[in-house]
Amino acid sequence: MGAFSLSRMTATFFSGPMADRFPRRTLMLGGLSLYAAASVGYIFASKAWHLMAVRLLNGVGSAFVIPVAMAIGAEVAPPGKEGRFFGTMQMATYLGVGLGPLLSGVTYEHWGVKAPFLVMFVSCSVAVVASLIKVPKGIGDSSHDTKSLWRSMGGILADPVLFRVMLYQLMTTFGRGMTMLLIPILANRHGLSVSQIGYLVAGVSISSALLQQVSGWLADRISKRWLAVVSCILTGSVLLALPLPRTFAGFML
Repeated sequence: MGAFSLSRMTATFFSGPMADRFPRRTLMLGGLSLYAAASVGYIFASKAWHLMAVRLLNGVGSAFVIPVAMAIGAEVAPPGKEGRFFGTMQMATYLGVGLGPLLSGVTYEHWGVKAPFLVMFVSCSVAVVASLIKVPKGIGDSSHDTKSLWRSMGGILADPVLFRVMLYQLMTTFGRGMTMLLIPILANRHGLSVSQIGYLVAGVSISSALLQQVSGWLADRISKRWLAVVSCILTGSVLLALPLPRTFAGFML
């Protein structure tokens, strides 16, 4: 599980600067193609190191999809409506993350372990074709000179506000990653089926997706700092309560 995040983190150091120098549409198409290739790799993996290699490839693909899409979004977001705009983009991301486990659990129980990866391959292929047709060439491409990666990172870390935002992102994502890993393990120990575990993991992301536009709308109108504080308190409370449930309903709540 960690191999995906490790390779994505490493590859993002390259995909970010590349998105400022090369056509972002092309980079995103390349990332989606790596996703499709990884989905086929899962089907043929027969050893633990095979899975780790595919996860590494999957992480590289992710680094050239979501950050590049966000860079395009930053260029085309209407002034004053950034919160709602990025809320919509995040909603799409979380819906995808949520529907993935849902489809995986159902297809696994009906057609076996290879079926979810075939679904993943088809969905990635559809995304490639849709991006080729619907994303115009040149959209969101950087039109100004960019600083080096290290100068950019140094500037971010030296800015007290951006540094705190990065720390906030790190900690909340750390908690989300632990939740996504531990919920299936805990649920399995209490006898829940694969499809039920799929519903649980989907529930985390789908509930987030449904609230993205609401939080984006709020972020355009009230203090973002207090929204972050409330979010941290709620997230921390849920993490503390995670070992308590024993039933499907308890885990879903």
